[in-house]
Amino acid sequence: MKKEGGLASLSVVAGIVMMGMLFSFSVMQFGMAETKKKQNLIVKGTEKANAKASLDCAVAVFEKKELDPETLNVSEFNECKIPEETQFSLTPFKKAETITHWVLTASYGSSKANVVIAPGKIDFAVFKTAGSVEILGGHEWEAATGDILTVDGVDYVECRVIVAGGTVTIDVQKSDADFTTYAPNSKYDCAPTYSTVIQKGTQPTSDGFDLDILSNQGGMDIFQDYFGVPKKDWEKIRDKFDIVITTGSAIEQKTAVSECGTNITKAINNGNTLIWVDGDCLLDGLDHSNVGNASPLIVIKNGIIGLNATLEGFKGSFFQFVFDYPSENFSKSWGPQPGGICKEGAMKTICLQLVNVWEDAPENWEQLPIYFYGSLLMEGSYLIDLPDSKVYINGAFVAAYDEGLEDNPILNSPPKVLKGSYHDF
Repeated sequence: MKKEGGLASLSVVAGIVMMGMLFSFSVMQFGMAETKKKQNLIVKGTEKANAKASLDCAVAVFEKKELDPETLNVSEFNECKIPEETQFSLTPFKKAETITHWVLTASYGSSKANVVIAPGKIDFAVFKTAGSVEILGGHEWEAATGDILTVDGVDYVECRVIVAGGTVTIDVQKSDADFTTYAPNSKYDCAPTYSTVIQKGTQPTSDGFDLDILSNQGGMDIFQDYFGVPKKDWEKIRDKFDIVITTGSAIEQKTAVSECGTNITKAINNGNTLIWVDGDCLLDGLDHSNVGNASPLIVIKNGIIGLNATLEGFKGSFFQFVFDYPSENFSKSWGPQPGGICKEGAMKTICLQLVNVWEDAPENWEQLPIYFYGSLLMEGSYLIDLPDSKVYINGAFVAAYDEGLEDNPILNSPPKVLKGSYHDF
């Protein structure tokens, strides 16, 4: 009996020891697994960091060298391999045989980091301003057209007439005509959501437009979008133009400014399609009758633009911007004076149309880049890169989009890295 009791006790002790050993082994295994898990996380984190650093470097190279993704060889990024085993790839994505974007990927180990590169694309419109615009009276706008949209089985086209960084106000309260948008150069009508119609007699409105009119698009950089370089590099763009016309101030250089439209016409008739004007410009005398299908681009730098005449059938586009130019210079060029009078200058007749209306609002002159008084029927785009400006369109104004602008070789919006598209995994 004692022997059996001793064996039982020994078995219990042996069992306890065995359980202790198993528990110790389990703890050791758990500890090793946790250590390995932590090591894996460290390795994964290091791989992710290396892939992201390599991608950041590649993006910097892409932007600095202004590389074209359509012809790009990823060996351009060899200097960005952090470490040397990093691999780069560039994958195009297509829709209906058209490239919609590329994905640039940096791979290291089991980790990848990528970013989307979008094709350079200019969002064309008939009238685009970084500021605000007020349209007085009914007008018929011929739209720039975009993609085809299918609504209830019917094909339409996207239409775009106005894009503004500030507000858009349309006032047809006292007009005999409606404000309308249409697309005569397309076999499709404007899509129902891209076709604003404001009936004559309607109170002034600044909202409720369809997608053919976009307002409050803050942060617009029209110069960069169209020419592909920052505005501070404007001289690089001017050097590519066929001719530069220097006018100066409408007050101090009255004759030169008064002859601006006539001199632009001469330049166009001599075969120039890229025309740069430094200073104010009165468009009276501008004519397009002898230039056939040419689509000139006229840039006005540091100057106001006025029209006090009937201009019909002009085909071309205007781009207006300022650089290092005080806004009070606009007011000086228009020439308003206290007591409802205007200084002698190229814009005096136009100034007299507004001087009494704005007698209590002198700041309006500093915000006014252009004013058309008369009849203007043009085929082209009007682009204004002046964030704090306000344009007033009065009188008979019929704007039609000129597709020739899109073919102008100087307009260059390069492919862009979409900063919000970074992703790692």
